Formats: sequence, C-alpha cells, structure tokens
Amino acid sequence: MSVRSALEITTITDPGIVRSFNEDTIATEPDLGLALVADGMGGYKAGDVASGMAASIMVSELKRQLREATPTASSIAEILESSISRANRAIYQAAKASPQHHGMGTTLVAAVFHDNRLHFAHIGDSRLYCLRRGK
Repeated sequence: MSVRSALEITTITDPGIVRSFNEDTIATEPDLGLALVADGMGGYKAGDVASGMAASIMVSELKRQLREATPTASSIAEILESSISRANRAIYQAAKASPQHHGMGTTLVAAVFHDNRLHFAHIGDSRLYCLRRGK
C-alpha cells in the first residue's frame, strides 16, 4: 500500500482574532508522507516571507533527501534536522541582508509518515495533533 492511499491529509489555517493578515504557509507531499506548517511570527517584519521560505526549503530538501536513499527512522530524524537547519540559515541570511526583512521569523511543524510511523519536528509554539478514532 502506498503512503498516499494510507493517509488523509487535511489542512486549515486562520489568522486568528488579533491579526487581519495570515502569515501561515502549509505544504503537503502525500507521496512522501510529508505535511508541514510554518507560521510567520505575527508582529514581526516579513513573517509571511519567513514562513514561505521555511516551507519551500523544507519541501525541497525533504524531497531530495527522502528520494536519494531508503529512509530509516534515524535517517528521517537527521533529514528533518538538516532541513530545518538549512531553512533557518537561509532565513537568517535573508533577514541580515535586507532591512525590510530584519527580524523576520517563523515557527514550524513538519511531519513525515514512513514505515507505519510518524516522525516529526517542531520549532517554536506551533502544534501537531493526532486524531485517532475521532478523538
């Protein structure tokens, strides 16, 4: 059975009651068992840019690395960690290089479903929920 046929990925995002602009970026790659959300830090400059960069880099890196070799539980953890580090460096460099991006940041939650297991990583206060049998 493929990952795609075993998963049901649903996404929703909302700016909340305080802000009128949504800085979230959601990305899914069902064939890879990947789902992630990056939530630009509200109140900071360019949170939407940071969340977009994080999601784009994470998806690109995870696609490349998960397809290069047969993943194991420990290699998926390493892939998640290295992808987050790469995204973090890129966001930091962009913030440093551009005054309008100075101070930008994002939270991130990434999940990879592989071999009947869930592997996840998070930065910041975004949450991951598991829905099982309606609970």
